[in-house]
Amino acid sequence: MAEFVVDGGINRIRPGTGEGDYFSHPRLYTPDGTCRGAMYSHGAGGSGVGLHKGLTGAMGEALLGHAICGRYATCSADWGGLVHWGADLSIAALEAGYDQLIARGAAVAPMVHIGASMGNINTLRYAWKHPNRVAAYVGIIPSLDTQQIRDLIPSSRADQDAAYGIVYPAPIPAESGGVPLNPFTFADELECPILVLAASNDAIVSFATAQAFVAAAQSGASGDATLINLGALGHTDAAMVAAVPHIEAWLKAKVSSLL
Repeated sequence: MAEFVVDGGINRIRPGTGEGDYFSHPRLYTPDGTCRGAMYSHGAGGSGVGLHKGLTGAMGEALLGHAICGRYATCSADWGGLVHWGADLSIAALEAGYDQLIARGAAVAPMVHIGASMGNINTLRYAWKHPNRVAAYVGIIPSLDTQQIRDLIPSSRADQDAAYGIVYPAPIPAESGGVPLNPFTFADELECPILVLAASNDAIVSFATAQAFVAAAQSGASGDATLINLGALGHTDAAMVAAVPHIEAWLKAKVSSLL
């Protein structure tokens, strides 16, 4: 695995693939001299390097990186592949990223987890498996109902089949590795504060699904779930851009002890 340094962050890329894990060192520390952690899971076909401005054309990810990398020891893990749909290898990548953040100076405290589109399946399965490791969850134009996407988006099926070891029209399995596969089925079991940012006209991830997910989380174990309507921006980078100021404000208010 090649390794090179950019602006004080360490970016490790698998040669020839564009997948890898992006680490950045925070500029701000807590009074006790430690720093906090944040982990980001990108959408289908994306890359963790998007958190570093200039390494991607996705302005939303660049702005998100600018917003969080100065406050957190940050990791974007994509060791499971570019289109992994929350497969077990992706959960293992987040677990390894957690260990690396601690080794790089992040406190052994719950971390903030942020997902974009498909990356939310990784983030939410991880949050279900490790509730004590997750301080807050932020979902940007999130894929929340894996089966719904399988039913409505034919282009997703081949990648899902590869990720889950199934063949369409077989449904999404209920669980893998002891962890549920479809986040929509366990929204009420998530324990952390939740922020979901969705576009009202998203043709891939319906706003109604986001509403139902947040309602279940609010009435469930979390009891602290917020939905922000980004307007008619669709499943686009523009929606990511619009989400960033809301994320900054929410994190400062919700998990100020981690900033």
